Amino acid sequence: MSNSIAATASLAMMVVVLGLWPQNAEAYNEFDKYLIVSSSVTHQIAYSPISQQVMPGKVQLRTLISSGLTYPQGMAVDPWRKHLYVADPTLGKLVYYVLDPYNEETLYVGPQQLAAAGVEVRWVSVDSLGNVYFTVESTQQVMRITAGNLDKGITVPEVVFEGAKNGMVSAPGGIAIDNYFAYWTNKLNPEKAGTIVRGFHGVESATTDLANTNVKSYGVCMAVDNVFFTAENSDLYGISRLGGNKPVTVSSAYGEPRGCAWDGQNNVYVADKKQNAVFAFPANMPSLRENLPRQLIAYMEGAYGVAVYTVSASAPGLPFVVPNTGLSLSPSLIMSLLLPAMLLLLASL
Repeated sequence: MSNSIAATASLAMMVVVLGLWPQNAEAYNEFDKYLIVSSSVTHQIAYSPISQQVMPGKVQLRTLISSGLTYPQGMAVDPWRKHLYVADPTLGKLVYYVLDPYNEETLYVGPQQLAAAGVEVRWVSVDSLGNVYFTVESTQQVMRITAGNLDKGITVPEVVFEGAKNGMVSAPGGIAIDNYFAYWTNKLNPEKAGTIVRGFHGVESATTDLANTNVKSYGVCMAVDNVFFTAENSDLYGISRLGGNKPVTVSSAYGEPRGCAWDGQNNVYVADKKQNAVFAFPANMPSLRENLPRQLIAYMEGAYGVAVYTVSASAPGLPFVVPNTGLSLSPSLIMSLLLPAMLLLLASL
């Protein structure tokens, strides 16, 4: 009987640790997403809850991160691990923060943590498994930190593509990831290296240019069947993920468009550095066309990067933060620690 009680108590504790125990009674209804925006002028990051059902109206951004950054640019969210990755080239490293959604109106973050050391990062993206890809313009490289290494605390990145071996990496800018491919922009010699390049996830895999127009590009994001990328001044372009067509000038109404992000459903958000604003346009279009209508979503001085965090895509209760340490444990690390104990418990029953 004592063994049974001990086993039950231990299993109950595991349930709590793994986040399966109900932790927050407040449900996320209409507002299941947060819009997150970085500013290269104020050196801060702000957020606002946004509707997941319709195109949101104008929202008021609130400060999320007020210190520890100098020139935050691109951002990416791993919703499962609740990680917000921030690319700030002045830091000489890639950093992240653990997101803590208090309720459908309020979002917090934990302390700044190290993802990759010794890199000058301007743009970053995350695939569905939690592998983090980023571009390093100064070394002409596309690099990554795998989810497994992140969980182990290994901060040494590996090179996936580099200009010395691949002519399609030339001052790489924005980057976006889907389940099969990495897409990035080139700011140097785009007509030769490719304005938008697509390559398989594997190291030095085959690459192809989707467009090779003489356009200096910055941010890139994917929505449904299309890839969108921003030009240095005024223009936002779209092109099919599969290629085979010329880029379409979706809009020429921007000042200096930089980062963009899809909310996974209906809208694409674009940060405009010059107009100090974030705009949105519908993502679920049957085909790309020019002069798409856009809507002002928020004002932010020097708006540069943009990301969307979907709360319902997070692992329940994870990552687990060890009390009084600030150390966060990932799902795979917790399971590796708990599995031997679970097997011993089951054997003792």
